[in-house]
Amino acid sequence: MTTASDRYEENDMIDRQRLVRENNQYLQQAIDLIRKIGDELYCNNENPYFKSGVGKHIRHILDFYDCFLTGWHEKVDYDARNREEGVETDRQLCIQKINNTMAALNELTAVTDESDNGVAVKNDESDQGTEKNPFSLSTVERELQFLKFHAVHHFAIIAMILRVQGFESPEDFGFAASTLQYLKQL
Repeated sequence: MTTASDRYEENDMIDRQRLVRENNQYLQQAIDLIRKIGDELYCNNENPYFKSGVGKHIRHILDFYDCFLTGWHEKVDYDARNREEGVETDRQLCIQKINNTMAALNELTAVTDESDNGVAVKNDESDQGTEKNPFSLSTVERELQFLKFHAVHHFAIIAMILRVQGFESPEDFGFAASTLQYLKQL
């Protein structure tokens, strides 16, 4: 049986070091933004246009990183989120948590052989809620790509939330690298 990895040359595949670096670059964007906004903008969940403010979105992003970092060597259960509410309301705690996440991601660059066989992943997004979803097979690299895209997706929402409140995020905040490259061509 031919697998996906059999169909591509090794140099066609993105490496873990690059993915960790890219994830950390996005997490650094979050730190930079958090330092620019005050507590009022960070904690505001009372706007008629949104019920989850900046702090809640950042906490959600970090929850997914926590799940990945907890189980990357065997099983990642994105449903087992801690939902650490302190991160939603305390900017300094959030920055500390992001820095810890970045350090933990950096440790992954030293490990290669343990995760080459794949990782089981679970994320129950079904509308049933009661059905127990099975895990699916993935790789550490694919999950690092997912985490990066997940963060960018929420950054775009955060940029909109801040714009509604009169704060303009940096121009590149909430855009994937491919989108920024496309926009430069226009």
